[in-house]
Amino acid sequence: MKRSIIIISYLLMTLKVCAQVPVEVLVGHEQIQHEFFFFKDLDKKQKLNLFSMARFAVDYEDANLNSSFISSQVTYNLTPRWGISAGANYAEQEVAPLVALSYPNINEKGDFFINLFPMVFVQQRPDYELFGMAFYAPQLNEKWSFFSQLFFGTNVNHQFNRHQFSYQQLRVGLGLKDWFQFGLGLDQNMIGSGEGYTYSNNIGLSIRKEL
Repeated sequence: MKRSIIIISYLLMTLKVCAQVPVEVLVGHEQIQHEFFFFKDLDKKQKLNLFSMARFAVDYEDANLNSSFISSQVTYNLTPRWGISAGANYAEQEVAPLVALSYPNINEKGDFFINLFPMVFVQQRPDYELFGMAFYAPQLNEKWSFFSQLFFGTNVNHQFNRHQFSYQQLRVGLGLKDWFQFGLGLDQNMIGSGEGYTYSNNIGLSIRKEL
């Protein structure tokens, strides 16, 4: 019950503060995954903004591999290139508060964007994580554009001597005007280190639409 309340609260917050929400579905060979995320400026000077991301995955064969993840961060931009962030992640039925630096960069054409978040999870023994996202979507002609998207993250323990997990999510395809994007998707997850290291991947077709 508590888990459902947290998820619903985040979803309601997302829908209220942002008019356009990119929604994506990946139909992979191991899992089907639903994801949405957004940026929202909270003031006219674009000093303060909100980033939120939610991901839900359902495994075809093993319900124990189903997962949910939600992250929300408010960032204050100190300069056009650097900001400070605070927020929380929700995963595996636990909420973890975090603080982070933010490094956004967009090119002059507006078709390439990257944002890096080196973050610290605020707890008795803090974890450290580097989360990043990158988009590249140059226009090919009046109707079509190339589309690529990458999310990645690496998490280590408080002593920086143990890798806990890493992941990469890659999407490559085409966009039809501003209607939708579609293509191939690859998710990779690496958990643990040394002898306890496990690896999984999910490959399939993805479709993305801004609501």
